[in-house]
Amino acid sequence: LLDQVERWKTLVHRNVLPVYGTALNFGPLPSLVCPWVDGGSLTHYLRLNSDLSPAKRHEIVSSISFPYYHLTMHSKEIIHGELNGGNVLMDTSGNAYLADFGFLPIVLEFRTALYLSTAIGSSVRWAAPELFEVPESANGPPLQLSSQSDIYSFGSIMLQVLSGDIPYHTIKGDNQVLYAIAQAIKPDRPQTSNMTDERWEFIQRCWSSRRENKRPSATDVSIFLVSHVWHVATSTRIGSTLQHYDYVHSTTHEEPTQDNHDVWNLDDM
Repeated sequence: LLDQVERWKTLVHRNVLPVYGTALNFGPLPSLVCPWVDGGSLTHYLRLNSDLSPAKRHEIVSSISFPYYHLTMHSKEIIHGELNGGNVLMDTSGNAYLADFGFLPIVLEFRTALYLSTAIGSSVRWAAPELFEVPESANGPPLQLSSQSDIYSFGSIMLQVLSGDIPYHTIKGDNQVLYAIAQAIKPDRPQTSNMTDERWEFIQRCWSSRRENKRPSATDVSIFLVSHVWHVATSTRIGSTLQHYDYVHSTTHEEPTQDNHDVWNLDDM
């Protein structure tokens, strides 16, 4: 546990929640000491803010992806292991922070898939299917997390932010979700204009089978999201303009610049 806390401390990024250390005497196990985030979890925030604009939803998705790109490019290959709507925290200004890095590998020291599935019950709706595979032998190596399992979970986070609903929201129980996962059933495409064909296809790539080896890298995720920033910003401005005018004589397209934040440099993330 202490080793994972020390590793978390090295992950310095504006969208990663800092961890200060541990505290005792709050229960049988050490407690983590982190800054208080006043907006609650991502799931809670989306429930209270169902009227978020498409641009704001895109901003949230992008901010969750930035630490993966930034930290990977700086030779800090990180595996979160439990990326879900409860481990992304939001402040009241709508800024996202990743929390609880790297504690699932401790669970993986237990060699049974049953123990693993119980331990990550809160993440089952976001988790990669391979995490629930039964080992070929009880004495075989434990299940291994990878950056690709995080990418699968990121696709589920992307679905949640764009739709406002948790994955498999039509299925009430986590046990039923596990059954759906065992049957290779994925969440349905939400009926919202936020879910364009391009975004849905990208989420499908994130959810591709581990054996297919088609999941995007952290860099691929960032490039995809940045490529859609100008489209989202332009669509939002046009929609706002049409609400104030009965007709439009002409449309002026300005070139995206870093001054108006319509184009982001990946190295600045």
